[in-house]
Amino acid sequence: MDTHQRIAQRVLAEHSAIAERLRLNAAAVLDYALRNVDRWSREFTPDHRPGWLVEWGRLLTGPMDALIAALTDDTDAGAQLRETSPFVGLLTFQERLEILHRVDPEMARALEVFASSWDERFPPAEELAGR
Repeated sequence: MDTHQRIAQRVLAEHSAIAERLRLNAAAVLDYALRNVDRWSREFTPDHRPGWLVEWGRLLTGPMDALIAALTDDTDAGAQLRETSPFVGLLTFQERLEILHRVDPEMARALEVFASSWDERFPPAEELAGR
C-alpha cells in the first residue's frame, strides 16, 4: 500500500469515528463543523466559494444520513471531500492515535516515539510564560 492509500485509509477511519460521534451527539458535532464552514465562508464572496465549501455546507444542513454517507464514502470523491473536512481538530490526539494503531500500526509506533519527547522539545506555553 502506498503512502497516499495509507493516509486515505487513516482519514476514512477518522471520519468513520466522527460519524459515530454524530450519531451520539449530533448537535455538538454539527455545531463544531458549521462554525468552521462559517469561518471559512467569510474568506470568499458568496459567488466565489469553492465547490468543496458549498458541498460541506449542503451536507451539514441536510439529512443526517447523507452526511454520514459522505463521511464514510470510500470512493475517490469521498476521499477528496475529506481533504477539506470541517471536522478537523474534533478528535483528540489519543483518539487519532488509537485509530492509527488499527489502520497503520507502523506509523502509530513512530508517532508515539516522536510524541514521547514532544514536551521536552516544545514545553507547554504556560511553562514558557513562567520563565
